[in-house]
Amino acid sequence: MSAVRRLRWRQAPEWTMGALTAELQDEVLDALRPLLVGPIPPEAAVPDPDAPGIYHVFTAHLLLVAGVYDDVVDVLILRHRPDKAL
Repeated sequence: MSAVRRLRWRQAPEWTMGALTAELQDEVLDALRPLLVGPIPPEAAVPDPDAPGIYHVFTAHLLLVAGVYDDVVDVLILRHRPDKAL
């Protein structure tokens, strides 16, 4: 059975998304979708080896760190990947 979790912004506040272009916003939401709707496929996120429930999500241009819990995904960090151009 798949879960449906709500999205909550923590240290990366929702206004951070507003500062991104529409294309980057879509990129972020597409990357978070697997975490929101069910079991997390290994290609969607890398579990943090030191913090249970924390996942690193990489998009083409951004890095997100998110906590995944029973009913919520907390976006903790949204950061530009220095190895990728915007």
